[in-house]
Amino acid sequence: MESSVAGVYTTEKGPLLVASRPVIRSLHQGPAKGYLIMGRFLNEAYMKILTDQTKVDHRYWLSQDPSIPAESRSIFERVQKNSGPVFEEQDKSMLFVYNVFKGLTSSSDLIIRAEIPRQIMKYAKNTMFLVLISTVLAGFTLLFVMFFLLNQVVIDPLGKLTAWVVSLESAKPTLFPFCLNRNDEIGILCFAFQTLFNKLTQVHKNLQEINLRLNQETRTLTFEISPPILYELGLKPALEWLLETTCREHGIDTFLEGDLEGDRLDNSLSILIFRTVRELLHNIIKHANASETTVRLSQGANFFEICVTDNGIGFDPEKQYKNIGFGLFSIRERFSSIGGEFSILSKSGEGTRAILKVPYNLKHTV
Repeated sequence: MESSVAGVYTTEKGPLLVASRPVIRSLHQGPAKGYLIMGRFLNEAYMKILTDQTKVDHRYWLSQDPSIPAESRSIFERVQKNSGPVFEEQDKSMLFVYNVFKGLTSSSDLIIRAEIPRQIMKYAKNTMFLVLISTVLAGFTLLFVMFFLLNQVVIDPLGKLTAWVVSLESAKPTLFPFCLNRNDEIGILCFAFQTLFNKLTQVHKNLQEINLRLNQETRTLTFEISPPILYELGLKPALEWLLETTCREHGIDTFLEGDLEGDRLDNSLSILIFRTVRELLHNIIKHANASETTVRLSQGANFFEICVTDNGIGFDPEKQYKNIGFGLFSIRERFSSIGGEFSILSKSGEGTRAILKVPYNLKHTV
């Protein structure tokens, strides 16, 4: 694709200002379809129009024109060597400005001289000074406005957001609805922080409630495992309290039968028996679907026996071992290790009977 061409061309009628441009497809592909050429003669009539428009007299010569004044020719040679306009002071009232426009041929270079009155230069300098002052003042004004907007839109909201985030360490953080309705990045950031804080507040509240509930429940569990009544009144009153507080609140009728001589059991055995009965009762509540349970105490010559029965659905120990067998196995191991016995009898639909035997002559437990 050919490039555009513009310049001065010498004709018999005088210098011709020429510009040509290739005609190409809209996609800028393929060869040129033709060329659009425009021209204007640089004659006296056009120079007069130029003078009227600029209020500055102009003269022009072609590079090969023999009528070029000697001083203009020397300046012309200077301009050709050093590209750019050349200023020549004619007198105190007139300033000449020379410049060269390259021609399309070596003989078509054009030299133009503008004759500028010095008064115009004075006005131009004053105008340039005023333009410079106005530009500086406009720049300072724009800078101040930008700084003010930056402070109002970015710096101040970020400062408040930072102060709010820092205040999260205190119990009552500062609330800030000042930028929640913004749709920019700061507004999104504020909304994200507010949402996160609300979630953290709710989590903290939930943790407080859970902690409080765990502390009630912990005290209750501790009381159930080793209630003060066991140490103060003995095993039978403690078992009565256990039946009352565990089974009856689940709608299971309870019965405590038999008696025992408390002085024949030390505290460690009483605690072991109490915790074992408690575990058996919880198994009944969870699995037996019973409406009635009985704890029977009996004493032999060498053994103290406890029998826990229920009228629930019963179970096959071999098939149900994964559900409740581990707890029963643990009880059996504990009692075997101290010389005691633990056995369980149960059938599907016929309830369950658990029997504990503890030797009297034992004075320690594991």
